[in-house]
Amino acid sequence: MVSFFVFFVILCAILGGGYWFWKRKEAGKSASESQIDAIIKLLPPLTTELFQARPDSWKSKDKLHEDEAKLNKIGAKHQGYYFTTDSSETTQFSFWNFKDLIGIVVKEETTIANELGVAKLNYGYEVFVKLKSGASFTLVTSDSATPGLPKSKSHQFALLRTNDIIALIKKAKAQIKDFSVAEKIVNAKAAYSDIRFAHSSWLWQEQQLLSNEMQVVLATSHITLDDDLLQSLLYYARFSLAESIEAQVLERFPKQAKLDEAKWAQMQDKVVVVHEKMPGVLVASALYQVMGNLTESQEGMLNKLEEQEMVENPLATFHEFYEKWNIKYKAKCIAKSKSPVQTEIYLKQ
Repeated sequence: MVSFFVFFVILCAILGGGYWFWKRKEAGKSASESQIDAIIKLLPPLTTELFQARPDSWKSKDKLHEDEAKLNKIGAKHQGYYFTTDSSETTQFSFWNFKDLIGIVVKEETTIANELGVAKLNYGYEVFVKLKSGASFTLVTSDSATPGLPKSKSHQFALLRTNDIIALIKKAKAQIKDFSVAEKIVNAKAAYSDIRFAHSSWLWQEQQLLSNEMQVVLATSHITLDDDLLQSLLYYARFSLAESIEAQVLERFPKQAKLDEAKWAQMQDKVVVVHEKMPGVLVASALYQVMGNLTESQEGMLNKLEEQEMVENPLATFHEFYEKWNIKYKAKCIAKSKSPVQTEIYLKQ
């Protein structure tokens, strides 16, 4: 019989981030959900899903066409239109790649009209370079980030207000004088997502949450970061981080494996992702997915694994069960990746 644990894991997968709220309550945490929501709004999101779009959905079509003509003229390659949206804002993206060294984003942010019917429109750019060291440098023409947040030395953002995309590219070239240290950019959208993901992940770490800069930011919103609230935020970050990694892996895998839409649709439901940032409950969920029916003894082992908020080595833990339960006859590893983190992809037989 499938245990309540298994049912709950499936339910959590459907409901997304709901599990961490349950876990916090189970652990006896008393942090206010309104405070948590307020902090989530202050920090950059750990998960941002970009959907394919068309240019005719842009409000600033004339400016977009003008800038894209300039980019075509200097030999930049267009790599697609995308958008993301939430309850208050929709952002359109046009991604470009200059000589496989500089990523370029033309952006249009539209806030949803308030009760007075007033909406805001912000058109701008981002130009970025990834370094072989794993660091990055990004120039932005507008900064929507919360002022005063800790600044990463590895992922630097600089503000340069201009409405000239070519001037911004020239500035980036001047900043990175030696392009032998630059990492090749194959896909500007993927590189952009990697940089944003790395920066957000860094900000959501305990060290940054406890930093003096962060305490000043929280104080402006009348929030005191006690241990209960800190642990709740770390629960949220771990699960959001794990979900974001899985989403990125599943988005990129079909193209990397050269699968057409029909082939991917056929196998998608049989794919299980395992990566090095998974908390215990998600490692247990991955094991259930590849196993199917479980014995009472196996359910007991997964229950114990589920209780481990931090797993020292999630991949090694998965491998241990994989060998112990002889899972190779039920699922095989079909791909491995180091981006965004160490990841393995299994296909159920």
